Amino acid sequence: MAGPKVLLFDLGGVLVDSVGHTELQRLLSKEDPDEVRRRWEASPTLVRFQTGRCSADAFARSFLEEWRLDMQAPEFLERFASWVKPPSADTLALLAGLRRRHSLACLSNTNVVHWELILDGFGLREALDCHLASHELGLLKPTPEIYAQAVRELGCAPGDIAFFDDAPENVQGALGAGMAAHRIAGLDQLRPTLARLDLAQAVAS
Repeated sequence: MAGPKVLLFDLGGVLVDSVGHTELQRLLSKEDPDEVRRRWEASPTLVRFQTGRCSADAFARSFLEEWRLDMQAPEFLERFASWVKPPSADTLALLAGLRRRHSLACLSNTNVVHWELILDGFGLREALDCHLASHELGLLKPTPEIYAQAVRELGCAPGDIAFFDDAPENVQGALGAGMAAHRIAGLDQLRPTLARLDLAQAVAS
């Protein structure tokens, strides 16, 4: 059986580390970590920013007010930018091996601040063939519309796409769209998953 034509990756938690929840918890100090995560995922300010409906400055000012954080917008944006970390050398080497046999793409719920840093600062623009971001599409995972748009952008059938994400709801959304979807967190889980999919030769190359 032929393997997938396109490998579609989430970014934060898969190809790069994201420490936003930990850093936000540190700023809030007294709130329960699980509650911080729930508030973060449901934040109307974050949704606006990740769907491209406000500027970085407007996001910072609104987020500080929403979360009652005592700092100025420029300081917060500097901290916010640091909440994503570069991919490891092993991750970049893995992508280079996979790219010899497959088209590689990313589909991320993200924003203009992190997007520019990840693509250009961290070198993922050159490592991937197609770059799909929520703030540019105006859509968020796991809505059906974003997967449909990704299929159109990638120019292949949903069944030709293998999708990798660390959030179960995003994996379910991709499965519902007809993709082969796999829940993984980081390189340690990505490698064995690729091997299980008979992509071990590309991993080892």
